[in-house]
Amino acid sequence: AAFDQFEAGDDRTAMLQQLLLNVRHELKQYHLNGASAQTIVTSHSWMIDQLINAAGRIMLQEIDRDDFALVAVGGYGRAELHPYSDIDLLVLFSRTPAVEEANAVGSFIRLLWDIGLEVGHSVRTLTECFAQSRDDVTVVTNLMESRFLCGEPSLFDELIAGIQPACLWSPGDFLAAKRSEQAMRYHRYDDTAYNLEPHLKEGPGALRDLHMISWIGRRTLGATTLNELLEQRLVSPNEFRSLLRARNLLWRMRNCLHFTAARREDRLLFQHQREIALFFGYVDTRTLAVEKLMKRYYRTVKELMFLNNLCLLYTSDAADERSSVDLGGR
Repeated sequence: AAFDQFEAGDDRTAMLQQLLLNVRHELKQYHLNGASAQTIVTSHSWMIDQLINAAGRIMLQEIDRDDFALVAVGGYGRAELHPYSDIDLLVLFSRTPAVEEANAVGSFIRLLWDIGLEVGHSVRTLTECFAQSRDDVTVVTNLMESRFLCGEPSLFDELIAGIQPACLWSPGDFLAAKRSEQAMRYHRYDDTAYNLEPHLKEGPGALRDLHMISWIGRRTLGATTLNELLEQRLVSPNEFRSLLRARNLLWRMRNCLHFTAARREDRLLFQHQREIALFFGYVDTRTLAVEKLMKRYYRTVKELMFLNNLCLLYTSDAADERSSVDLGGR
């Protein structure tokens, strides 16, 4: 009902600002009342979908819908949106947009910023997407987990078909590039998971390691979820349960960090550690609550690093086989 009111309202920016504030308030209440981390990230993604689609119906009227698709990419594309995470969007055209269309896109993105969203966006044609995907593994990685929001569905389908391993980035090449990318990422954090103020997203053993497992499983085996990794026997039942535990802990810690900082913050800074430890139910005894929290974190990321390396080893042979025998693969 709130989104319907927005379409008829006079002050679109103010109404959307209030809707976003209401969304974040409700999510925080769910969080404080014990809602699962998965409930928070998936509910947030759904709510932002509604907000963006409502804004798009008004601001993108100048665009021919047959030649356009709005696509969620990155974490938003995975529908894993933490409370203050940025919103990554691809504005996809079948051909170079006209001046009026480009202006409409600019106004749309400015509106999203004005209401309080941090938006990362790109405006590309299909041809440009394919060209940039061939040159940059991070681009094809983002597009692999993209999600259609509005516009012309067949255009999105054409995008997904054009980035398959049979077209670019064979499983072997993709795996090699992601290994190199991960090594550089680890190096930025001194190749250790035991930093005193760890980065919950990018640090060794943190969420990016879990994403890495998902990416290589998708590219080498066609597995799009953790459940499918289990079905494809990339992980054992025990390893699967370990991945879920690690994911849920890191998601919950990241949600808590965002709510505590009231902004996008992925570094577990000293100033936030005690409040988060208390939220997790730890209290000071002979061992401080913060120390108990960090011990649990370090144990989790150590296990996730191990599983990450294990999956890289398992998929190396599969990637080589799929690259040489059948790039279309299973």
